[in-house]
Amino acid sequence: MAILSAQELAALKMKVRNVTETELEELQLEVERTNVFPDAYYDVCRKSDLFRLAIPEEYGGLGLNCEQFFSVMEEFCRGPGGMRMNLHHANGLNWRILRDHGAEDLKAKWLPLLANKDFYINFALTEADCGSGADIRTTAVKKGDSYVLNGTKTLISHTDISDASYVIAVTDETKRKKGGLTAFLIETNSPGYYIDPMPHMMGCRGAGHAYLRFENCEVPAHNIMGKRVMVWISSWTHWPTPAP
Repeated sequence: MAILSAQELAALKMKVRNVTETELEELQLEVERTNVFPDAYYDVCRKSDLFRLAIPEEYGGLGLNCEQFFSVMEEFCRGPGGMRMNLHHANGLNWRILRDHGAEDLKAKWLPLLANKDFYINFALTEADCGSGADIRTTAVKKGDSYVLNGTKTLISHTDISDASYVIAVTDETKRKKGGLTAFLIETNSPGYYIDPMPHMMGCRGAGHAYLRFENCEVPAHNIMGKRVMVWISSWTHWPTPAP
């Protein structure tokens, strides 16, 4: 974990503020028209280190601690809401679930790619009829060394730019929040993984909200990110946060 000096932190905050109030604001005009982040947005964020503020140093990030990250986050929160969501997620759930709960070979394969947004993982929990809790209905049934998922997620952000999803599904109906929910890392090109459009939303343009639909979508058991999902979700006061 990096600990910046007061001078280094002040310089980083000023850099992020300047980028947010100039280059990102200028790009927002196009985002308002298209509801999509242009390639120039990602170029600016890579150049300014915005995707790697909180990612641990061993995976190519700056490794800011919580206090420093939230101080910097205040600066990019001055900008458009959709961009703020994208950067907040990139520096939190995007990498943290895999780092904390994934198999070592999956960490080695994907974590180094996250610092420059060469790989991006959205978070799929919410469902239309039951919210974001232990009453979700998406199921994952064991089949040999794999699980087969069926169900639909709603209001999932960043679906248009993601390479994979953390998908929360019921694996034991009798236990549910006491160990019956499981998180899977599923690549978006997996058979049976579908993205369905949602109606336009007010604000947060470019955030890529959509429905995710799983129809007999098979994922290796090796891609499980951990059981007792409601325990580790509820332990995050602010979901997308850097390492403690």
